[in-house]
Amino acid sequence: MTEGNVVKKVFVIIGMVLLGIILCYFSVAVYFYFARPNDITGKLSVFNVLSDDEIGEMYLEASYSVRYGDEDFLGVNVDESGYVVTFSRNFDEYDGEEILLYHNSGDVFDGEIVFQNDALNLAILKLYDHFDETSSLSLPYVKTGDLNTSIFSSGYLAVGNPFSENNINKAKSVKHNTGYVTKTYDEIDVVDFVVPNSISFVVDNYKTTSQGAIFDKSGKLVGLSYAYAVNDDNINSADYYAVATKNASVIVERLKDNALCDFGIRGLDMDEISIRLKYKLNENQIFYDDGWLTLSDSVLKKYLSRDGVLLLEDFVMGDSTLLSNHIITSISYNGYSKNVTTLCDLFNVLYSLEEGTTFSLNSIDILTDKIVKTTFKV
Repeated sequence: MTEGNVVKKVFVIIGMVLLGIILCYFSVAVYFYFARPNDITGKLSVFNVLSDDEIGEMYLEASYSVRYGDEDFLGVNVDESGYVVTFSRNFDEYDGEEILLYHNSGDVFDGEIVFQNDALNLAILKLYDHFDETSSLSLPYVKTGDLNTSIFSSGYLAVGNPFSENNINKAKSVKHNTGYVTKTYDEIDVVDFVVPNSISFVVDNYKTTSQGAIFDKSGKLVGLSYAYAVNDDNINSADYYAVATKNASVIVERLKDNALCDFGIRGLDMDEISIRLKYKLNENQIFYDDGWLTLSDSVLKKYLSRDGVLLLEDFVMGDSTLLSNHIITSISYNGYSKNVTTLCDLFNVLYSLEEGTTFSLNSIDILTDKIVKTTFKV
């Protein structure tokens, strides 16, 4: 075989490989656009070269204006059958009022709270057609992802109310911290937590994106912006505190299978206690749940040297009980062990456990300083 024929054969092989890649690419694109037209995450995994505005417009298809009473805030659909993720703390005063969700297409839905956790600051609403609650829904949705694993680690989009103008903004993740805001209670400045270990963002033009959603450009919802603080050096930008949403999809799947276990754990982690003590009424009191909570001397003595979650009431599950005078330091399950630093750490693990799983909470009795291991079953 001559040298020219060898070269020609190599180019033919390369051409066939490239043609195969192109055909595969378009096959996947056709699949997501026709077989799964509501899967926004799938579409963006194929066409992630779109402009920010084009990507943002796709995200708005999964966004809803959630309204009840005088409240109006954003929610994002994470399942084709209609499960909208939003903020738990917006329902602090909820007492069974009607919840309506409006889409920019003009569709109106009823919402039912099927999950609520204040430690994670997440609520999940099940959608029903406002005019026919028996109809099956097939809606645009996005999957949820982790801020730390985005392939576009420095680029995010902040999307606001779907009915507002200029509701798509670029955002940049800048740091992880404990998010909180201060408010006045009986003329005393106190701490009101947004969520422990929230993520702070810098968002340009903060006036047009308040309490919205944070998406990465690869197709996933990675957070819900709950509060912001204006940068005094630049009034056109702000720090947003974003509630992490990476486990929302897992929770929804458990809800659909009727396999989600609710964990009645009420407590404070050490970072939260430390910050609240800066706004104490006296040496033993911190502001918590719209009132003043008195901490024992033994808690105040130990909190600075401990990581973990202080139980404020007994945790009872099945035949097992962990008393309120304990600090949970780690959780063990399926041969794994994970340190517990915040309530978010604890709940994120608990909601990932399947029904029938046995887990152990390792804790310290603050009265005796003894290490205790208590075993539970989901």
